[in-house]
Amino acid sequence: MSRLKRKKKVFLFCNKFLIESLKRELGNIFEITEGKTVTQIKEVKPYAIIFDKETESILKYSTKKTYLMYLSTPEVFSGILELGFQSKDMPNPHTKEGEEIYRCETLIKERGHSLILRLASLITYEDLEEIKKSIIHRIALDNRVQLYPMYPPDVARVIDTLLSLESKGVVHLRGSERTTQYKIGLILSDIFKLIPPVSSFDKGGDINLKLAGIVLPTIIRQVITDFYRLKG
Repeated sequence: MSRLKRKKKVFLFCNKFLIESLKRELGNIFEITEGKTVTQIKEVKPYAIIFDKETESILKYSTKKTYLMYLSTPEVFSGILELGFQSKDMPNPHTKEGEEIYRCETLIKERGHSLILRLASLITYEDLEEIKKSIIHRIALDNRVQLYPMYPPDVARVIDTLLSLESKGVVHLRGSERTTQYKIGLILSDIFKLIPPVSSFDKGGDINLKLAGIVLPTIIRQVITDFYRLKG
């Protein structure tokens, strides 16, 4: 667990899909849910996870000394770059969610004294259990969207370091191994001796929103084994 003490108040903005994956790994979390007011966050120490909808409120409340980090996603990009999207590349979202994420990024970047950390997907025990259920019930698993998943504790350590250094600008973070939901299903079916999963591959090419930046060494089979070993 991350337990670094920080002198300044820090706000950690987070997309909903990241909250459950990371809040168990990051220490001293105060989670702000929809509908709560700015007056309810004045005692946040050292930082808060905040839904996207609260971005404007937090920007209005925070002082110039308040350090902000926004956890973003590759959805601000579209298309394929084999070498990966660089942090300096101009976002070009093609979904409503991607457009909203980019809007929040822009607000935070304009404010300054902040970091936008774009994260590839995280692999969690709950995700693995859902894939197992799909295998058992013969529900097709996606084999088109290319993933570079990361182990949540590893991501938490990187976030902790960046927060402590008050790093600024835009940083990309992804796992080293490329896979798909279907390929993860193949590993699970091998480990648990299940019938091989059904592959779903829609018409069109791969969807590969690869981020170029910090790469965390990730051996997916080992991560899966560790999750189930810890669960006993």
